[in-house]
Amino acid sequence: GTVDIVNDFGDVTIENIEGALSVKTNSGEVTAIAIKADKADINLQSSFGGIALEKASGANITIDSNSGTVALNDVRATGEVVTKTDFGDTKFENGSANSLNIESNNGKVSLVKLKISKELKVDDDFGEIELEQASAGSYDLHTNSGGITLDGAKNEIKAYTDFGNIAIKNAESVTLDLKTNSGTIEFSGSLGEGPHLVNSDFGEISFALPADSKLNVDLKTDFGKISSDLPITVTLTESSNSDKDQIAGSINGGGGTLTAATNSGNIKITAIK
Repeated sequence: GTVDIVNDFGDVTIENIEGALSVKTNSGEVTAIAIKADKADINLQSSFGGIALEKASGANITIDSNSGTVALNDVRATGEVVTKTDFGDTKFENGSANSLNIESNNGKVSLVKLKISKELKVDDDFGEIELEQASAGSYDLHTNSGGITLDGAKNEIKAYTDFGNIAIKNAESVTLDLKTNSGTIEFSGSLGEGPHLVNSDFGEISFALPADSKLNVDLKTDFGKISSDLPITVTLTESSNSDKDQIAGSINGGGGTLTAATNSGNIKITAIK
């Protein structure tokens, strides 16, 4: 049945529960294993302490730690999974949900082998964001300071970082909205219909695309060079001096629009072999 625990000071360990679960402790770690909430919710909260949830299923799952790591393994929700920590890393491995929302003020976010039906959203103030084999209906990834790495993705990808690199590889028919104020952007995979927007204030931008990609491109760098292994039928070119370069045109007859710009750095397109 339903388990509801409130604790002021001390760790809480829960195992083998069938029903709704709610845990709140002001100071202590929370560990929950083998929780079958079915159509009910799972809520775990600790003011000061890490939270670990393993082998769990339920409707909506909420994890909240003011200071501590958040670790989820083999967790499945028919609704949404929401995690929040002010200070600590967040890791979610082997799981599924309708939607996933992760907030971290200071810590690394690592998501591995997930299946999210709708939006996967990560908002991290200071820390890296790494996704591997995490499929989703759409991605919204943001960190103020840290790199963003995404290995294996489909659909729409929005990734912003103020200070850090963005690397996306093994992507399949994705729509890009990428921006970094200071860092490189690397993309490898196939692009969908678009439009695609890629921008770096200070850093190189590189694309590795299938040779048969059909795109309309608008590439611009203020201080750098533009190069492409895929032939571009040029409609506009500008290189009035040795620093500034811009090329607009079509690849393989044209298709979705790819706009890429950097204030300082090269832009290059290579063919995936």
